[in-house]
Amino acid sequence: MARKPLNEDLVHLYIMASAYVGEPNVVKVGIGKDPTKRAREVGGKVLFRTKTPQLRPITLTIEKILHLRLSYLYGYAKVEKRSGSNEWFNCSYEQAYFEYRKVRTWVLIECENLSEIRAMHLRLKRKWQGKRKAINKPSPKLSKLVASGQMEMDL
Repeated sequence: MARKPLNEDLVHLYIMASAYVGEPNVVKVGIGKDPTKRAREVGGKVLFRTKTPQLRPITLTIEKILHLRLSYLYGYAKVEKRSGSNEWFNCSYEQAYFEYRKVRTWVLIECENLSEIRAMHLRLKRKWQGKRKAINKPSPKLSKLVASGQMEMDL
């Protein structure tokens, strides 16, 4: 039996947590034919995988968009050096799964074919790559008011 070309393989998108001590709230997002085998290789535990495998080009592009989104919102995790160590993010499984659902919805609503998904990826890459969203950072205006003592509460 002849092997299918690489771009016609069916793969799962998965989210796994680190099994290493000292790496709480660290998740890895990836694609592969056998996520459980991959988890054993990198020291993780699969928490989610797509129910049915999808075509590699579509799944790969969704994974890339999800990587951009997670790195923008939460940043990359510093994990022990191992295979795929640049795909670990500083967030919980619930946060990663929520962002996966959001990205999946964007792709399903806005894109009709693979070229549109890739165009979306390039647009988001230009917007987010190398940047990090400031989460829970007070506004400079509010900080000045608090520091100057102008903001007092009457209880």
